[in-house]
Amino acid sequence: MLFRFTRTDNPFQRALRAAVAAHRPAALRTLLTSHDERVFAKALSDLSGRVIADALSMLNASDRASVSSHLSRAARHGVPSFSVQ
Repeated sequence: MLFRFTRTDNPFQRALRAAVAAHRPAALRTLLTSHDERVFAKALSDLSGRVIADALSMLNASDRASVSSHLSRAARHGVPSFSVQ
């Protein structure tokens, strides 16, 4: 299952989920640059661990570190093979 069974009215989160589902790194980078890292991480935190891992894997190392530092504790623990540094 790619997404949890929650529906959202948040257009940013819908765009984020669509970019991950379509495996579009350029779209994710555009969403990240158009929003703050905290907003991006908050939207990611509401998704499943696998989706968060997929999204982070599509970002470059500096963006990944920046977004990861703003993820909720529960989201960080739910991400497969995610190590907190």
